[in-house]
Amino acid sequence: MRAEDCIGPAVEALVAELRQGNVLLLENRFHTGEEPNDPGFAQHLARPADIYGNDAFGTVHPAHASTEGITMFISAAVAGLLMQAELNHLGELLATPLYRHLGRGEGVGQDRPDPAPAVQAGSGADRRRDGLCIS
Repeated sequence: MRAEDCIGPAVEALVAELRQGNVLLLENRFHTGEEPNDPGFAQHLARPADIYGNDAFGTVHPAHASTEGITMFISAAVAGLLMQAELNHLGELLATPLYRHLGRGEGVGQDRPDPAPAVQAGSGADRRRDGLCIS
């Protein structure tokens, strides 16, 4: 099922009609309270839910109402298995750096070499597909 709005009485009525195995899609990315992480909007998103789960690593970086704000108004918030795998992988990368230099976008100069060529090219046995860029 898909709701016409993502909050309000019409959504709560659709939630009440859900049966085991049903899914209700709520489109929230165009709502004015989403990106500024409006607490009132986040509270409305949380109202009909019992549990909040996020398994989309690529969407959790910005603190939006549907990714961060909602967790303040719901009793159980969990990360999914894909999220866990991404975090484990990131932890491994941070624990065992692939390259000798860790660089940031600013501060590269005569005494601090630009790490970008080393990150792009890799070197012999150290070459991997994975990378981490901090800007």
